[in-house]
Amino acid sequence: MNSSRSKNKFLTIAYLSPTALILLVFMIIPIIYTFYLSFYDWNLIAPTKDFVVEKLH
Repeated sequence: MNSSRSKNKFLTIAYLSPTALILLVFMIIPIIYTFYLSFYDWNLIAPTKDFVVEKLH
């Protein structure tokens, strides 16, 4: 009984991991990176990014 439960848990993880990986790569990481970039004034061409708070003072 314990063997079938661990097999079922392994299959669940195996089936869900590709979806979780795709979600992480194409949704979660870009959202976090966009939040990070929102603190900078950057025109996507310049090699340096200026922190927004520095410009306010």
